[in-house]
Amino acid sequence: MEFWIAASIAAALFQTVRFMLQKHLSQVALSAAGATFARFVYSAPLAVAALLAWLGFGAPNLPAPGLDFWIFGAIGGAAQITATVCTVMLFGRRNLAVGRPLSRSKSY
Repeated sequence: MEFWIAASIAAALFQTVRFMLQKHLSQVALSAAGATFARFVYSAPLAVAALLAWLGFGAPNLPAPGLDFWIFGAIGGAAQITATVCTVMLFGRRNLAVGRPLSRSKSY
């Protein structure tokens, strides 16, 4: 099996498990926004570690990000957080088996 196939299957599995845990958190202890916050707080150190590892292994020189970068980054980040809250709320209304495909389609 080629690496990209195994990586794609693993990514789908991990994403499904992550959404399942978010659904559980939002139903047991936290609101949908709290479960989303937990997701981003948990992943932030991993993202920073990945960036530092990439820079440590001789990454090419990067240009300094301009104002447009920060504006689009803020808009994209807000959209990602909003969509994640909506997805967790969707899981609260339906089960995971229905919510997961709906979150990947544009039918909701």
